[in-house]
Amino acid sequence: MKILIVDDDPVIRALLEHELTRQGHEVIAVSDGMLAWEVILQEPIEMLITDWQMPEINGLDLCRLVRTVAPGMYIYTILLSGFSEHENVLAAFEAGVDDFIPKPVNLAILNARLRAGERIVKLEQEIAQRSESLLEMNLMLNEARASMRRDLEAGAELQHNLLPPPMYRSGEFQAGWLYKPHSIVAGDMLNIFERDEDTLVFYLFDVVGHGIRSALLTVSITKMLTSPGDSRPLQDDRMTEERSAQYVLQHLNDRFQSVDTSQYFTMVYGTINRKTGQVHLGQAGHPPPILIGPNGERTLVGDGGMPIGWIADTEFETYDLLLEPGGRLILYSDGVTECENADGVMFTPERLAEHFAEMRSHTIAETLAALDQKITAWAPGGTFDDDLSALVIERDGR
Repeated sequence: MKILIVDDDPVIRALLEHELTRQGHEVIAVSDGMLAWEVILQEPIEMLITDWQMPEINGLDLCRLVRTVAPGMYIYTILLSGFSEHENVLAAFEAGVDDFIPKPVNLAILNARLRAGERIVKLEQEIAQRSESLLEMNLMLNEARASMRRDLEAGAELQHNLLPPPMYRSGEFQAGWLYKPHSIVAGDMLNIFERDEDTLVFYLFDVVGHGIRSALLTVSITKMLTSPGDSRPLQDDRMTEERSAQYVLQHLNDRFQSVDTSQYFTMVYGTINRKTGQVHLGQAGHPPPILIGPNGERTLVGDGGMPIGWIADTEFETYDLLLEPGGRLILYSDGVTECENADGVMFTPERLAEHFAEMRSHTIAETLAALDQKITAWAPGGTFDDDLSALVIERDGR
């Protein structure tokens, strides 16, 4: 160990220096507390052996300085003194002294105390090294978390870019949406676009679970639904309105069959004839779409069925209905209707349909903003356990 000896008695100082050097320690010996403090500020001292009574800075004050402002590793302190009364011993320990040895110094006792102090110094050094390693690991972990968050935010931006314009319009049809991910990225996705001059395509799907895995699947599904360059396109101008929903749902179900039954999704997919307002849609384990008539009539369409990815060769239910002028068609995820209030009561499709019926004279943007406020007030603390999404399609003519 590197030991600093401080004693204004040259005989005792020389004796201690000789004994400790003989034992293999690296020893620095000085005559007063001021010199000792200068050494401590410059050298990595591990143990301090100091006399109590010294000029300028005495041993007790030196120990106090070591405990308050000394930099670097822990310094083990031993105070030598001819004052062995209890009050003096107590004052020494209160000043931060680790050990107290009365004068005249018994070398055998000193050596035993040195070995005990050496164990403590090594333990302190191990703790410091572990703390440094933990600090480095914590910095690495924080950087990894920051990197992961940046990746998630980039993924969220990608998902947002897959959404339709905030207020979509095609001829006499317009649409708006609400999209509130549970975390940074979402397992929900929705869209509406023109397949050809006569046909609008719309869908909303909900991948089970949360996080990166679900978010990646939403991107994959969206690409299949919207990219005509896919080797097995789901958007084909030759498809008729009557077969498109069944074809798309069955194709997705075939594509996403997996031994992992925990990875599946629910969906509503459909088309609208832009000339007649005729709607053809299919449902795969998803909450029923809501049809609001021009006069506020409410209809829940479908009864759920099987999700996509559960069972091969599933026949999905399809429905035909008319979106009249002034009417609205609403798709939504179960994060909206299964949202519970403080009493455990769900928001329910019926309550959602009532909201849209009451707001039919308002714009889509106003209706969705009111829904956002209502569902936030419904959820305890305004926090949600699932992604929330809704797509509202309206035909002009109110």
